[in-house]
Amino acid sequence: MFMKLRNRKKGFLLLEVLLTVAILSVGIVLIVQSHLASLRAGIYSDDFFKASFLLRNKMNEVLEQAVVELDLDEKGLFASPYENFQYHVQAVEPGCEEMCKDLSEVVLIVSWKNGRRENLISASTYVFNTF
Repeated sequence: MFMKLRNRKKGFLLLEVLLTVAILSVGIVLIVQSHLASLRAGIYSDDFFKASFLLRNKMNEVLEQAVVELDLDEKGLFASPYENFQYHVQAVEPGCEEMCKDLSEVVLIVSWKNGRRENLISASTYVFNTF
């Protein structure tokens, strides 16, 4: 009878070890996944900061022009080292009628790819055209 109890105890220890290894494996996988997610978030925030900087500079370039034509529709890439960022700027008529005849709405979109996902940031402003 003493041998049977002793054998049971050894088997129980093996089960405990297997369960501990399984729990540790799941824990390590979760830690690695959260670390990778924080790295991806850091890369996205860096790209978002660059895109907002490029958006502001491009908007200033457009607004430095004396007159913004309503037929403005321009797409392009930024210069090196920002060649993975694209911009699309266009001027459209605002939604109002008689009061807004000298206004143009300038819409600027900066986009970039991060893996298979395409991200974008946009801004719009109104320009008063005096001829």
